[in-house]
Amino acid sequence: ALAPDAAMMSSFGETLTGPAATLVVRSWGALIALVGLMLIYGAFVPQTRTLVLIVGAASKAFFVGLVLSHGTRYLGYQAGIAVIIDSVIVLLFGWYLLAAGTPKRG
Repeated sequence: ALAPDAAMMSSFGETLTGPAATLVVRSWGALIALVGLMLIYGAFVPQTRTLVLIVGAASKAFFVGLVLSHGTRYLGYQAGIAVIIDSVIVLLFGWYLLAAGTPKRG
């Protein structure tokens, strides 16, 4: 969110130009931060954990899918590392949700 040009260059090896592109990349950075804060909140508030993990996993899965939809074009940059880490996180979140099962209503 703070350095959109540098983030794009390190993640994808490309830059976007113009004020709208900067706005979109900054928004993307803010959304990543918000999902991260949500995950931290869900770690401490069990009642929200299922929803938080579903949203976090969906966000990461969409990113992985979008990057992989371009083949290997971006895998040589930090986006490739993010794809690996996010894929593992999606699997871990899914495993946790399956292991936790449906919460009991009381």
